[in-house]
Amino acid sequence: MMQIAEYEARRLTTQAVHQAVEERLGQEPQLCEGLYKFGEGYVELDATVANRVRSTLLSAVETQMAVLPEQEYSIPFGSLTGNYLLSGQGPGWKLKLQPEGYVQASWQESYESLSINTTRYTAELSLSVTVNMILDGRSETLTVREALPMLTLLLQGESPRAYASVLD
Repeated sequence: MMQIAEYEARRLTTQAVHQAVEERLGQEPQLCEGLYKFGEGYVELDATVANRVRSTLLSAVETQMAVLPEQEYSIPFGSLTGNYLLSGQGPGWKLKLQPEGYVQASWQESYESLSINTTRYTAELSLSVTVNMILDGRSETLTVREALPMLTLLLQGESPRAYASVLD
């Protein structure tokens, strides 16, 4: 039963996060302008712009979660037995999902060496949403994490003209 509740809560929460981010970026396409500073051989996150993007998207997700109605489901006991003959039969077990909780966000940056003088740089905004689930008076919390890719770059330098190794 808890597994069914968890699947539904994850689906609703993930859908709400994606919808909130899509709507906010659609309303403010310039939001991410200046997020990164590029220089000779480097790239860096502009902390001021990054915090503005983080706060704006965090607020959008919180607002979207707040307008989600409480979800109530009734699952027939026969469906919980695992017997296909009883599936959909019997009285229902009530399940409530409350979209209450909180949202957290943080920036995640990573570098990956792809070849000589080629590095992939990736920046993601990681959103973490905590949701309450109530099942017959029992309460459980669920955390849904979504990583929103914000930037991927290939940083390339010049390949060396000669390779040498040091012998002992």
